[in-house]
Amino acid sequence: MNRLKAVIFDFDGTLVQLRPGAGQMDELRSRLGGLIAEVGIQSTLRPFYPEIDRVLEQLRQRGDARGLELRSRAIALIEQLELEFSRASEPCPHAAVTWRAVASRFPCGISSSNTRSSILESLVRHGIWAPGDARPLVAFEDVDRHKPDPAPLVKLAGILGLGAGDVAVHVGDHVNDLEACRKLNEKGGVRLLPVMVQGGKCRWEDIVAHPGFSPSRGIADLAELLPILEVEAR
Repeated sequence: MNRLKAVIFDFDGTLVQLRPGAGQMDELRSRLGGLIAEVGIQSTLRPFYPEIDRVLEQLRQRGDARGLELRSRAIALIEQLELEFSRASEPCPHAAVTWRAVASRFPCGISSSNTRSSILESLVRHGIWAPGDARPLVAFEDVDRHKPDPAPLVKLAGILGLGAGDVAVHVGDHVNDLEACRKLNEKGGVRLLPVMVQGGKCRWEDIVAHPGFSPSRGIADLAELLPILEVEAR
């Protein structure tokens, strides 16, 4: 019996490397900071995702037209800059062939903190995702909280039909992926086994130091993924 019910991939640093130009992330933070300052919200947006989650929630909770307008403008600005990053992106080694091989064997989906348009632009550009591919994708716009919060993984697990006692693998490259898996596993129900790929957006020594890291599930690149999945599926 195949105990592995699905494989969930991270995006940036795992399948594709987005490539912000020099100073572009600082530009994004500065422009977002200017927007939210219009209604008296202050933030350095560091670390980015916990802080942008907090800011967007504050704008939503205002409950007025101004707050909702700024929230929409902030998300549009993130999307605009990420699309620029995606046009300079590079595929991670073996991403296309590994995605196809894994997707032919297991239900698959992508859980990412990036915007949907930038994800699809990059995946299609590099031949990883065929235009019109119907496999599930949970992007920035689809949840209010992002990794290291487990909300994106919870949502994708639901879309994939995973239930209590089911086991899935989450392929990532960052301590945020490990932390999101840890928090989801603490809830009970679905169990996620993190497989971590070197060379992504996070220092490998930080990944190895995380209590959720397993050396047996650390890989140099995606070419090593399928053998691990075959072991976990037994």
